[in-house]
Amino acid sequence: MKQGQAVKVVVAVGLGLLLLMITQIGIGTGVATLMRRSWPTQTPLEARFENLRIKVEDLPSGWHRGGVQVEDVPGATARFYSFYGASDKTWVKVSQELILYPDPQAAAGAYDKWLAKYTKSWIAPPGLEFTDRADQMHVACLSGYINDQHHYACRAVGLYGDIVVILRGNVFDDRWLTMKDFQAVLEAMDQRIVAILESEE
Repeated sequence: MKQGQAVKVVVAVGLGLLLLMITQIGIGTGVATLMRRSWPTQTPLEARFENLRIKVEDLPSGWHRGGVQVEDVPGATARFYSFYGASDKTWVKVSQELILYPDPQAAAGAYDKWLAKYTKSWIAPPGLEFTDRADQMHVACLSGYINDQHHYACRAVGLYGDIVVILRGNVFDDRWLTMKDFQAVLEAMDQRIVAILESEE
């Protein structure tokens, strides 16, 4: 093959590769654009839930997110989030229920109904040192055993403007989720909700 022909072949191959690369970039960009257009956009309501909820990083290392459920609460919109601390122990868990009401008055009425669910068996959480910024907050626990493991089934009910939040956790003496861990989750929850409400003012 003559030198001139060799140069032409190299140039042709180079142009072919360049054209192929440009085509691939164009296809990739088009697919990404199409996916963005077809992907459902998050509604303002869903964005609010997403910003208000606790995150897996608010829990001890190794915890993972379970699922999210749409809750049926009359006169309100609610989501239920679950988190697990051990893959083989479904009872090592924390859950958060966020309930958004149309106004603070409706939320306050619902909060009072939640408080009525506490009985004399519920006790103040031992060792919990938590100062909240909610309009109202009540935290209490039931002492018991799960699979021979002593634990406290703790529940915090908070009122923040038009929001009622219920944080539940199975708190253990020295593993998975201790009272200090539960306190850290409460503090993170409180900070997130207060920050969002302040940004909405």
